[in-house]
Amino acid sequence: MNTANLPDIDPRRAIPVEGAFNVRDLGGYETADGKQVRWRTLFRAADIHALSPSAQATLTDAGVRNVIDLRGSQELIEAPSVFRDSPDVQYHPCNMTGDNLINRWGSIPVPADSSIRLSTMYSTVIDERGEMVKTILETISQPGALPAVFHCTAGKDRTGVLAALLLGIAGVPRESIVEDYALSARFLYGSSTVPPDGSGANKSPPFEEYQAMWAPPAAMGLTLDHLETKYGSIQNYLRNIRVDNATVSKIREALVE
Repeated sequence: MNTANLPDIDPRRAIPVEGAFNVRDLGGYETADGKQVRWRTLFRAADIHALSPSAQATLTDAGVRNVIDLRGSQELIEAPSVFRDSPDVQYHPCNMTGDNLINRWGSIPVPADSSIRLSTMYSTVIDERGEMVKTILETISQPGALPAVFHCTAGKDRTGVLAALLLGIAGVPRESIVEDYALSARFLYGSSTVPPDGSGANKSPPFEEYQAMWAPPAAMGLTLDHLETKYGSIQNYLRNIRVDNATVSKIREALVE
């Protein structure tokens, strides 16, 4: 983690885990009804599959009981998680994107604009992977499931979509959901988790270019627009994918104080 990029961020948000990037607490965001998301309840992260025992202990010492791995089948084969056989946590492989969709993306024409390109990817996951989203939310809603950490590879795309839905369940306003998404650029800038630029060269562009390429706020804004336009709201989307009210209520009660 490059802490130089984070001087104005609440120190409770950044979780310094050796060997990992973009590990952060979803707590502290204010909800529309004047409450707050609990600290030390849900964590989002970039890839944590190869953490050392001491780094794993950083998470378990923070109370983490469940690890939700959003990576795809090939990723799990090539880089199996150290948490798979951990005696300290429950490990849940949840292929957020689905292998068929990942394979299709290479042949689907998408705009060069990163905001449109990324939001198209995120909206497709929302539309086509509802059953997996439902499974993940039901996992999070189980008694004793929290605190939990969920992650993919960079911790910004699949993880970003799930974080947006969870913050929406908590009642966090749109602008804060977008802000949380965009923070990934600051946590990842200067790391090797996301390529420094589109050329593969071992150099980092100016931060503004990096943000615009990898985690532009507009990408999440457009994704939320899609949810609003197609489903009416995040809550209606959850009904559409058959997430029952009890599951939503359990998550909200666990997250909000």
